[in-house]
Amino acid sequence: MLLRFFEKIAFLLCLLFQGLYVKWRILKLPEAPGKRTGTDGDMSKPEISLLIMGDSAAAGVGAEHQNNALLGNMVDLLSQEYRVNWRLWAKIGETTASKLKILSNFDEPYDYVVVSLGVNDITTPIRQATWQKQQTDLIALLQQRGQPRKIILSSLPPIQEFFALPNPLRYLLARRAQRFTASLKSAVRDNSSVVVLDLPALGGTELAMASDGFHPGPAVYEAWAAAATEIIFNDLNSSST
Repeated sequence: MLLRFFEKIAFLLCLLFQGLYVKWRILKLPEAPGKRTGTDGDMSKPEISLLIMGDSAAAGVGAEHQNNALLGNMVDLLSQEYRVNWRLWAKIGETTASKLKILSNFDEPYDYVVVSLGVNDITTPIRQATWQKQQTDLIALLQQRGQPRKIILSSLPPIQEFFALPNPLRYLLARRAQRFTASLKSAVRDNSSVVVLDLPALGGTELAMASDGFHPGPAVYEAWAAAATEIIFNDLNSSST
C-alpha cells in the first residue's frame, strides 16, 4: 500500500511536468478520413451489425484512411462471410465518462460492439474503482439499449512501447494501464456476453506505431482487427452448431 501511495505521488508529479512536454512534442495527427456508416458484403449472405465506439484509436488516428484502420480491417474480414451493417462512433479525446454522457440517448441495436476507451482516462488522476464503475455502467447501457450478442472491450494498450512518452512517465502509465485492465477483466468475469480483448503487443519496434509514437500504426490496426474478428466468428460459429 505504501508503495502504491508513493507511486501515485510520483505519477502525479510526472503527469504535471512530463505531460506538458508530451503534449508539446507529440504530433497532432487527424482522425482517419472515410465513411462512418455503411454496409458491405454480398446481399445473399446472412446479415450482422457492428458498432465500433471510443477514442482516437477507434477513430483511426495513425491510419491514412478508415480502410486501413480498425473499422476497415474488421469490415473487410467480416464481409467475406457476412453482409455487415456497420457504424463508427468515435472521436479524439473521448473518455469513458464523456461517452457515458452521450450514450444515454443511444438506442440502436447492434449484434457486436467493439469498445476502445481508457487511454485518455489513465492519463488523469481518476481512481481505478471509479473507472471500473464507469466501464460497468457503459456495459449496462449498451446491453440495455443496444442488446448486442457480444461486447468486445479492448484492453489498455502496451504503453511501455509508446516511444513518444519519456520515462518515468511511460513506466508509470504502463503499470497503471496493466492494473486498470486487470480490474476490468475481474469486473466482467461472470458476464458471458462481454470479452476483454488484450491488444496486440508491438514487438518492441517503433515501426508498428504511427508517426506520433502514441497511436497504432497500420500493422497494429490489422492485428487488432483480426483478434476482434476472431471473437465474432467464434461466437457466430458456436451459435450455428
